[in-house]
Amino acid sequence: MYLSGRENVEMNETAGARLHSSEHIFVGALQKAGVKVTVIKADTFRQDGKGVLSIKENIAFSDLEKAEALANKEIQKGLLVSEKRFSDMASALRAFPKARINKERLDPDKEIRIVAIGEFDVSACKNPHVKTTKDIGPFCITKVSHPGGSTEIEFNAGQAAVEHLIRMNSMVVKAALENKFDPANLYSRFEELKTRQARNEAASEELFYRLMENARHPVLEVSEAEPKYFMGALKRFIEAHPDRYIIIVSKRQVVGMGGVNKAAEIGNLGKTLREEGAFAGDAQPDYFNGKIIDEGKLRQILKRFVY
Repeated sequence: MYLSGRENVEMNETAGARLHSSEHIFVGALQKAGVKVTVIKADTFRQDGKGVLSIKENIAFSDLEKAEALANKEIQKGLLVSEKRFSDMASALRAFPKARINKERLDPDKEIRIVAIGEFDVSACKNPHVKTTKDIGPFCITKVSHPGGSTEIEFNAGQAAVEHLIRMNSMVVKAALENKFDPANLYSRFEELKTRQARNEAASEELFYRLMENARHPVLEVSEAEPKYFMGALKRFIEAHPDRYIIIVSKRQVVGMGGVNKAAEIGNLGKTLREEGAFAGDAQPDYFNGKIIDEGKLRQILKRFVY
């Protein structure tokens, strides 16, 4: 079937509104579960029809799983979606003191649009939404990653979510046949993998602190391992030590993260490393993470800043 450009735009807007409303409910579900959530970006109007949610915190899969279940439960209730506009942020907060508002991303003196999804979630937003949560359909997480200690989630809603779940079910059955196990035992297999992962994380944490004890400066050399194995321990350490910063160097990768009182220093170091061609990757105000391009330059810059 041929669709005109305008029809394609309308379909994208409808799918985007469905995804964006489901993102509000999912983030609200995380918060109701007691999980700290700072949304960096919510991209729900992509050409590929997927939603992508970037969260500053490193969120455990078990918490994401619980929030997904709660989000679907609320979506099925058919909650009404309404909006109100206010001349500034102060007025919006007086009317909705518990509203989820990212003050860093909004001008406090400009008009604020508050979107309420029943009584479940109230937040500031500029994007289109559905009229009722029944217009969303099923919601499902399709991919989770933890770049730089943050959390990035891909998700689908509506028919796209149904199709994803059907594909996943087919993959499970195929894997079961090829590996000769009962699909009904998949959950127990999953629990085994989670237990193994927890043991690996505990071992990585122990190794991280052993390296910390032996280090005479904030640079940890891990030539025989990859920094990704230490990201959880690193993030927890930095959160507990706001006056510290740590730089992890492996054969191919360099990662730096600083506490709230050291954010400027680590941000400046990451910017310098990238500008002088020592590494290629992400350089944020409080952390950097990327591939080492020139180890000689990397060592020279670290010597200027750290040693």
